Amino acid sequence: MPRTYLPAPGDLIWTDFDPTRGREPAGRRPARRAAMLEALEQLPADATGTRPEGGYFIWLDLPSGPDADELLPAPGQADVTFVKGSDFFPGGSGGESSLRLAFSFVSPTEIADGVERFAALLAAAPAPSSL
Repeated sequence: MPRTYLPAPGDLIWTDFDPTRGREPAGRRPARRAAMLEALEQLPADATGTRPEGGYFIWLDLPSGPDADELLPAPGQADVTFVKGSDFFPGGSGGESSLRLAFSFVSPTEIADGVERFAALLAAAPAPSSL
């Protein structure tokens, strides 16, 4: 149910805000993190990721996969999102085969479904060219 909050000066502006989503206890993040780590097991064997003790994200490296830039036009079609790794490097130089995945805002079921769709997207991507 989209809702717009009309802020007073200095307040944050929310559009399409679902008040039930942002008020979940932090205690749910460990289960979501575990669900993400478990779901990532279906990716190629050389895919490596961080194993955070807390936080909101997992950093994933795909050495044999395509650059994250090459996957970006398709994630919306697969109904998955991520932030490409090169966005975290000065000038975009570095992190080309890396991406950041968020686990903090969705349920374990949504995480499993999303990683399954991402794995299919990755499998369908053309192999990286070796120059």
